[in-house]
Amino acid sequence: MKKIRIIFSTILVSLLFLASCDTAFESLSTESKTQDNASELIYETVDHLNDEDEVVSTTATVTGLTNPRVSFLEVPEYIDGYFITEITFGAFEECRELESIKLSFVGEYANSDTNGYLGYIFGAPSYIYNFDYVPSGLTLVTVTDETIVPDYCFKGCSNLISAVFSESTTNIGKAAFSGCENLKSISIPSGVTSIGHLAFCSSGLTSVTIPDNVKTIGQGAFMRCEDLMLVVIPNSVSTIGWGAFKECTNLSTITVPNSVASLEGTFLGCVNLTSVNMMEGLKTLGNWTFHDCSSLESISVPEGVTTIGDYTFSQCSNLKDVHLPNSVSSIGDYCFAECVNLNSVSLPSSLVTLGNATFADCENMSSVSIAEGATSIEAFEFYGCENLTSITIPDSVSNIGKAAFMKCINLSSVIISKGVNVIEQNAFLGCCKLSKVCYCGDLESWGKIEVKGFNPELKPELVFFYSENEPSEDGNFWRYVDGNVQIWQ
Repeated sequence: MKKIRIIFSTILVSLLFLASCDTAFESLSTESKTQDNASELIYETVDHLNDEDEVVSTTATVTGLTNPRVSFLEVPEYIDGYFITEITFGAFEECRELESIKLSFVGEYANSDTNGYLGYIFGAPSYIYNFDYVPSGLTLVTVTDETIVPDYCFKGCSNLISAVFSESTTNIGKAAFSGCENLKSISIPSGVTSIGHLAFCSSGLTSVTIPDNVKTIGQGAFMRCEDLMLVVIPNSVSTIGWGAFKECTNLSTITVPNSVASLEGTFLGCVNLTSVNMMEGLKTLGNWTFHDCSSLESISVPEGVTTIGDYTFSQCSNLKDVHLPNSVSSIGDYCFAECVNLNSVSLPSSLVTLGNATFADCENMSSVSIAEGATSIEAFEFYGCENLTSITIPDSVSNIGKAAFMKCINLSSVIISKGVNVIEQNAFLGCCKLSKVCYCGDLESWGKIEVKGFNPELKPELVFFYSENEPSEDGNFWRYVDGNVQIWQ
């Protein structure tokens, strides 16, 4: 552990005191190191000692400014040959007229997250007070040598218009520019590999180009950037955190590169998003990814996606066309719920699991094709699909869940396979136009199905049993003719 010896180097006195105390000043002048250029910095030197008390290096700590009434301030990397490693708390708290500042680092120490917020040098006790302590006229910040943008660096600096960083910068910290409402554009240095959680949350950005070296975009990184219209994501990005572009209400188009394997909550509430291009390479469309993207009219899920999560497309009120590839095996709860303009959907043969209420309240849904493979129609699956007129349950399905077709008021025909063992309560409640239930088995098999609770619509006189040949006995029978249901008379 190196020992540190601090040499107090700056003593400021008035001109009158200098005139009367010339001898005293002469004795101290060797310790006075006030910078004599336009920035008029005051600093102290710090000797760094080894275990033998030998000086191995000397650095500078900036403590203030001789004349705080300046509009521009520069803190260079070196002063009088000493490397500046620290700026003391409140060193520039009296610089209330600042409009522009150029620093080699932000906060207390160089290349450190310790007190790495702009307000520290203006006397702010925490980053949450950046707005109150950073001069209101300070709109331009240039940082020349920092390798990181520290966490909360400019959080709440709502008057900041421009921030320029060195190309050697590799990381933009958590909430670094959060709440910078007047920051309309930024050039992210080419060396940056990571953009932290909430980095630009609620900032005024209108467009952003993410450089080719970025691998990670953190959770909520651009969340609530309400003026953001254009984002370019390079192929280097492999991870996009939850809600990275949530509620970017002016974002209209996005391309997700093939380097990204998973999305979750990414574009939630992007109400003006009309075009989405997702490249092959994506495996998971997680929960809430496109929830409430109310301007989205069509979506093509790329081949290779296996999982679509809960609420992924829910409340996409203008969504009309959906393409699902044969790779999808699971679709989560409420995935397409309240997509009121979705007219039809074809579920792929690869599908095994459908969540609860996947298509609930899709009022204009008139056609659904459920491919062989799905094992269950879950609770409230097609609840409130008012324009659905017919449905065929494939052989792979063994269970029809609670209220699965409840309030499908125009449902008139249902084909139920022999694989169904259980029909849960209220499965067809409110299906007031249901006129025939075509069962693919015989009366004996139908009697073995466990029909639970309240299912008044499944009246015996509405159930028809399959018979390829003309039946010789009385009863209700049906068959396929050219792929269509025909009732035996």
